Amino acid sequence: MMILSEKTIPTLIFGLLLIPILMHLRVPELSVAAEAHQDDQPISVTSRYTGSPVLADIDNNGTIEIIIGDLDGEQMRVFDIALSPILTISVESGIRATVAVGNLDADSQAEFVFGTLDGYLHAYDHDGSAKAGYPILVATEGVLSTPVLADIDGDTEPEIIFVAANGRVYVYEADGTPKWNRTLGDFAGVSGQIRNGDAVVADIDGDLDLEIIAGSYKGSLFAFSHTGERLWSFDTEWPIIGTPLVTDIDPETAGVESVFGSTNNKLYVISNIGAKIWERDTGASIESSPIIYDLDGDTFAEIIIGNNNGDLKAFHDWGDEVSLTGWPLSATDAISAPPVLADADNNGLNDIMLPSEDGMVHAWNINGSVISGWPYSSTFAIIDSVAVANIDADAETEIVAADFGGNIHIWGVEIAPTVTPTPSPTETATPTQTATPDPAATQTPTPTTTQTSNATQTPVPILETPAASPTPSPSATPLVDDKIPSTITPSPSFELFLPSVPHQTLIK
Repeated sequence: MMILSEKTIPTLIFGLLLIPILMHLRVPELSVAAEAHQDDQPISVTSRYTGSPVLADIDNNGTIEIIIGDLDGEQMRVFDIALSPILTISVESGIRATVAVGNLDADSQAEFVFGTLDGYLHAYDHDGSAKAGYPILVATEGVLSTPVLADIDGDTEPEIIFVAANGRVYVYEADGTPKWNRTLGDFAGVSGQIRNGDAVVADIDGDLDLEIIAGSYKGSLFAFSHTGERLWSFDTEWPIIGTPLVTDIDPETAGVESVFGSTNNKLYVISNIGAKIWERDTGASIESSPIIYDLDGDTFAEIIIGNNNGDLKAFHDWGDEVSLTGWPLSATDAISAPPVLADADNNGLNDIMLPSEDGMVHAWNINGSVISGWPYSSTFAIIDSVAVANIDADAETEIVAADFGGNIHIWGVEIAPTVTPTPSPTETATPTQTATPDPAATQTPTPTTTQTSNATQTPVPILETPAASPTPSPSATPLVDDKIPSTITPSPSFELFLPSVPHQTLIK
């Protein structure tokens, strides 16, 4: 049985590396496969999942749905918690990154926003109908990052902010009107198997206006004002693949800091004016994104970051590596996904979960001890974060993962049958790349309580115990809107359950 794993070939060479490793499957688990196969027979894969699953009640009916983009199947799919397909949206190219689920039009219902390998930006209503004005051709090199949905200009409607594989950051209005784009050090295309880090939206200088922070393959981290003015850049000279974390990690430095890794093996902490506070060598290339957590109970958060050696390391806010018993943690293969903080063993305390590229999903207590029964295993590599929530209203947390072989796994369900793949609702990709939902899945939505949007990034709180439950392409000439109100008004949202990764948190 072969384990498929995606890696970058030392830092500057981008591509797909397949690594054969022998694995054994664990139960209990509910899973659905793209195509049935036997362990010792050739595997014919029709789907590959390289983004995280998103857990959300997209139609406000009180139940959780699972949303995932398909790289090889060229579809966005929605499943119920039994992994029966609800909706399939067929497009004309693969979806590399996690789908953004948010509210574009203030109707209290979810929209789906994502980019594809052929360079289009797509937006769909929760029922699978294409939003007017979409899809939009942005960059023929591809859109490999997850869009951020955030009201950066205070007009009460979110903008769509994302990084494209041509090395530029783009901002669009919700209706698809281009707002501006800026270079991150233009890069002449990359392999479709390699992701871009997501842009981050945050108020980095305390002026109540939102700024945009993004890293590039050219090795620099950039900050832009909400109008597109370049504020600063910081150069590492090596590609920045993960998404930066923007948070107040250094109590002695004014404002928030940007925390990120580079493929030069180093972890950086940068001030809100782009000055280096410190850097540390982690021993291997970093493609993951950091999180923070107070590991030692001193009320100050530590930075936790994974690298391609499979090391999960922690650093104090002043830069020293944490020397607690059990740390650093060791996964069984390279770490490309951010870790997730959630209660893996249902004892009311936060744990650390992450997948490694050999298909193993690991879980540790905060003290570094492996949780009994873990790791779980997938047949194929899991490239991005797991999603964690109580999706079935029992007393336990479920872990949802999507792998490179087109399988979706749910660990923690009380009954764990092997689910025979159910045929998806019939979908036909049209020239406008729209989709028809399954009529049986169309439901009359009922309003739910508005919750915090996932659009922008927050300084991550120091979590205490117990844990909580979890159009043509735009011109190369930048477009700038110089009529920007200063008041930021959050847009309405809906109930969303997401893994703790940087592009899925909020700052006001």
